[in-house]
Amino acid sequence: MLYLNIKNVCNLRGIDNPHQFLRKNGFTIHTTHRLVNNTLEGISYRNLEKLCIILNCTPNDLISFAPPKDSTIPSTHPIHKLNHKNTSAPLGTTLKSLPLETINELRNYLDQLAQNSPK
Repeated sequence: MLYLNIKNVCNLRGIDNPHQFLRKNGFTIHTTHRLVNNTLEGISYRNLEKLCIILNCTPNDLISFAPPKDSTIPSTHPIHKLNHKNTSAPLGTTLKSLPLETINELRNYLDQLAQNSPK
């Protein structure tokens, strides 16, 4: 089953309150509730594009795949690339628990990644 994994992307972006973030960015309260709780039956391209822009991501970052228990889809099928691992704690919470030396190493690594990533 394909679904939008808004909570995970917000978590990775350090957004503690996805409801509030989506409301501030123009989504209605009803749409926000459905997006965050994965009860949305479908999404317009306009809203998908809006989510991608405000979350600085691609549709592939937002869309996740969970195969049904009786799935006959081969494990080599490309759709399994959408089986994103959910993060357990917000990144800020994880950072707060790391020793300063580790945070400095992480900062250096992130700086290197930023220099090497396409703009």
